[in-house]
Amino acid sequence: MANLWPGTLGLRGEFLAANYLRQKGHLLLAQRFRTVHGEIDLISLDGDVVVFSEVKTRSDTDILRSLERIDPAKQKRMIGSARWFLRRSRMEDRSFRFDVIVVIQPKQGDPQIVHFPYAFSE
Repeated sequence: MANLWPGTLGLRGEFLAANYLRQKGHLLLAQRFRTVHGEIDLISLDGDVVVFSEVKTRSDTDILRSLERIDPAKQKRMIGSARWFLRRSRMEDRSFRFDVIVVIQPKQGDPQIVHFPYAFSE
C-alpha cells in the first residue's frame, strides 16, 4: 500500500480521516486550516454542528500515546483557531465540538480509524 500513497504518513492519515468523515455524512469545510494560533487538520459539519478534528496517524497501535500528544497547550491553540474560524465564517451561533481521529496505518494491511467525538472542550 505504501507505493500507492505519495507524501508523508500524516498526509495519508488526513486523507483517510477526511474520507471517513464524508462516509459518516459530514460536509468537509476545510483541511489543514491555519491561523496565528495554529492549525486544525479537518473542519466539517456534522448536521448543524461544526466539528474541529485533530488527526493523529501512527504506524503502530499505541492509541493512548496519540491522545496524550493533544495536551492542554495543543487544545488551547485549537480552541483559538476554532474561534477564529467561527468568526471569519460567520458561524459563531453554531454549536461546535473537538474530535480526535487516530489513523493506524500498519506497514502491512489496511488502515484502522478510531474516532473520539467530543475528545475535549474549551
